Amino acid sequence: MTSLDSSKGHKLFIDSCDILGLGILDSDNNWLEYASLDIRQSASIVHGYIYQFLSNNNLKIDSIDKVVITAGPGSYTGMRMGQGILDIFALHGIETFSFYHFQVPEILGMTDYHFVANAFKKEVFLYQHADKKGEKKLITVEEFDKLDPHSTIIYSFNKTFGDRETKSTIELIGQNPQKLFSAIFENKMKQKPFYYRELEDEFKPVGQ
Repeated sequence: MTSLDSSKGHKLFIDSCDILGLGILDSDNNWLEYASLDIRQSASIVHGYIYQFLSNNNLKIDSIDKVVITAGPGSYTGMRMGQGILDIFALHGIETFSFYHFQVPEILGMTDYHFVANAFKKEVFLYQHADKKGEKKLITVEEFDKLDPHSTIIYSFNKTFGDRETKSTIELIGQNPQKLFSAIFENKMKQKPFYYRELEDEFKPVGQ
């Protein structure tokens, strides 16, 4: 964490894909304050936490000149909350950015890995990254159980997925802000909200 600074050049980070993550970055893209909170129903409290983080660091809302969110994958509720806040800042002329959780290892220089998340409806979201290419698909829980844990590194939001140990993209974000966010800003990353399946498939009964 760096020292308090009330000047311009700060960035607000919001992660609502899984548990709520919030952070304030300084002008060098290091954390002034960051927390990953064990809260999932966060829409009613996130504004209070943003105010608290700004106050903790002697900042006002006009000290923020960039806002960045995770754009997925995640639940409809979480995605809507993060995107809604991003849109509010954009309406006031503040520059906005967004990226996917499954991109975090790649942005940090990792090559071959998998990212998994609970896609609901008894399905698992699987992102496979190899040879600088990524593939997204939904698999069954049984298919996930058959994945060889020794064939490649498996990431998820947290350190476990089901009964399997994984590496955490939330932890990567917390530990590598300068490298991660510098790349996001330099590449002007603006990803669309990404849910697990197409709309016409979301409302089909399980198994169809």
